[in-house]
Amino acid sequence: MASAKRSIKTMSRPSFCIQPQQGIAADLAASGTNLTDSHVSVALSPTHGINSTIFGADASRRILAVRWGVTCNILIAWVLT
Repeated sequence: MASAKRSIKTMSRPSFCIQPQQGIAADLAASGTNLTDSHVSVALSPTHGINSTIFGADASRRILAVRWGVTCNILIAWVLT
């Protein structure tokens, strides 16, 4: 529960400013990823999929919009867990 709260706090900072259309696309992509992963029996956390699609939506506007420091920290945490 504590990690979920921390993830929400990290992802809700103002630097991740996505438009409503990008949010819908990110949700649909995360849903598709989670369904595919469960179908082929790949162990992937839904949080990983959602975070990845939010980064993708943010990067679709411009690559510099992504907070790369936060991205690297999240990637390191994924590898360690």
